[in-house]
Amino acid sequence: EELNALLDEADVFISLHRSEGYGLPVEEALLRGTPVVATDWSATVEFARQYKNYHPVSHRPVSAYYWDKQIPSLRFQWAEADLNCTADQLNSIYADWSPNALEAKAASRRVSTAINAETTSKA
Repeated sequence: EELNALLDEADVFISLHRSEGYGLPVEEALLRGTPVVATDWSATVEFARQYKNYHPVSHRPVSAYYWDKQIPSLRFQWAEADLNCTADQLNSIYADWSPNALEAKAASRRVSTAINAETTSKA
């Protein structure tokens, strides 16, 4: 419930992950229409590219480390997000942000709050 409240209030969701099992919070933000800036790697690639509000961040592969040791794995790689690309994506979102978009987001929050209040009162 707290995560839903945070996602409802978010203007942007950022996930600069090195690896992602599925990316459920990313998908939840995308489904809400929140702009998502995320490393274009791992499971996120499988579903996020279909959304207009997905802003992929390029990356470079780096050696993964074993959890219990500081020894790099020769078999596995992580993604190191490109911070310049991240900044470019955030600037792009900001440049496209319009007063209408802000009003629509605020209206969406009000409707969501009203629906949640009504659902809670019926329970």
